[in-house]
Amino acid sequence: MNQSKCAAHKLNNNGLSLVELIVVVMILGILSTTAVISISTIARANVSACTSKLSTLLDKTRIDTISKEEVVLLNLYFEDKTYYAMISVNGTESEPVELGSDALTITLTSNAVTDIDLKSATKAAPVKISFYKGSGAYRSYGSLSGTDLYYESIKVQGSKSETIVLVRDTGRNFIE
Repeated sequence: MNQSKCAAHKLNNNGLSLVELIVVVMILGILSTTAVISISTIARANVSACTSKLSTLLDKTRIDTISKEEVVLLNLYFEDKTYYAMISVNGTESEPVELGSDALTITLTSNAVTDIDLKSATKAAPVKISFYKGSGAYRSYGSLSGTDLYYESIKVQGSKSETIVLVRDTGRNFIE
């Protein structure tokens, strides 16, 4: 009798039912949707974090320029697939701050004809941003045909885009 129960049990074992298969597919769908949402949220957070760090460093450089007798510069550069910012006081450089990976694109717009892609800046030849001591206004980074050149904005792009608008006369910045 024991053998007949085993034989009957083997005959009823037909694999997965349609309901079980539907449940598995639904679970996989929910998991993959959650993963996609998480990845896009992380990528957006990277853009926001980079923009926030840059804005804070601009403010710190401006405040240091106004309050110190030394020359203070904010150096921005790209190295080893990573964007960095570093404050330099009289040539003495601070510890570099990591802004983000090469998954981001950081572009500086100026009143000149071409934009500057930060990937072209190196540690030896960084993009330099500085301020006037008395007013805290942004300094010109050069001139073209007698016109002073100023950075107008810094655009950070990834899965979304944020722009730091630089107010030349006051040295302030805000994020759009």
